[in-house]
Amino acid sequence: MTHKPAIPKIKVMETSRYSRQILFWGIGAQGQEKLGESFVVLVKAIAAQRRLRAINSEVRIEGIVADFDPSNAEDLVRGADLILDGLDNFETRFLINDVSLKLGIPWIYGGTVASLGMTANFIPGQTPCFRCYQPELPPRESIQTCDTAGIINSAPLIVGAIQSAEAIKILVGSADISRDLVMFDLWKNIFSRAPLQRMIDRCPACEGDFAFLRGESVAKVIRLCGQNAVQIWNPAVAPPSLLQLAERLRPSGEVFVNEYLLRFRTGEMELVLFYDGRMVVRGTTEIVTARSFLARYIGT
Repeated sequence: MTHKPAIPKIKVMETSRYSRQILFWGIGAQGQEKLGESFVVLVKAIAAQRRLRAINSEVRIEGIVADFDPSNAEDLVRGADLILDGLDNFETRFLINDVSLKLGIPWIYGGTVASLGMTANFIPGQTPCFRCYQPELPPRESIQTCDTAGIINSAPLIVGAIQSAEAIKILVGSADISRDLVMFDLWKNIFSRAPLQRMIDRCPACEGDFAFLRGESVAKVIRLCGQNAVQIWNPAVAPPSLLQLAERLRPSGEVFVNEYLLRFRTGEMELVLFYDGRMVVRGTTEIVTARSFLARYIGT
């Protein structure tokens, strides 16, 4: 799918539903009107579509079943006032960052695993971008996921609540928009924040080099004919430590590892990860399913 949905901007006419937001000094009637006219894109939105429609039938919501990739990213977000991150992998976040910078659309990052969470606003021209802060894709063996490290259910609620509040501030044009990275460990009851800092002197994305949007740094995906499998390989990601990754995956399924490859099986799905970083997901020919499986266990 390479087209943007025809989503009209909605002017909210009923005030009773939003009366308490209107009473709040930070929003008011003018801010509520801006919210009613806003167009927001949420990446990983089908589950959210059902829930949000049940909560508020006045808001126009259109879910699109598509793999967010370089071929459709610009079309799907063009005209949006804001992009919200509901993702589970870094590669697509780098893609969101590219399209955010190219089209001048702010986006809000949010991530959580175990009892940890973090969120930050990335506003073109006002803050460092995501790639300034995270210059390269992290090694696969270093990435924890909810399926390997677990999660407590209140952690994503807090991240989502912070993202929602920041989204409102951005959409109404508040001067109180956060410029910090907000972090917490809910189990230890630790909350902290730190200014977003550039980790590199010259950021290629900020200079207009959108490698992820061009597809140069995005994983290459092919279906393996007759094998009920999908191969995914991104040469831009450093080859993983198979032994370290095996230790992380053992609690989640059957693991075999040697110096050449790692084989991981859980349920009806199997992953074969080769020493050069090439991955084969067996048990499906659907690219979206294969990517979701990798995101759950490998984090990319």
